[in-house]
Amino acid sequence: MSRKTYDHIRLVLRLCNVDLPSWRTVQSAKAKLQKYTYCRVQKSVSVLGNPICTIGIEGLLTQ
Repeated sequence: MSRKTYDHIRLVLRLCNVDLPSWRTVQSAKAKLQKYTYCRVQKSVSVLGNPICTIGIEGLLTQ
């Protein structure tokens, strides 16, 4: 998902009183997760055609 798309979705959800974190916060959290857990975030497409992210645990298991 691009930053621009995320910002548009965030704006629409804000009108419904749903607060999402900023793009920078999401990217920072993703980087910290990968750094501290040695996990890779794997992107794929679900059977319904939606993009999804999963966390590989290979790094944790090899420690």
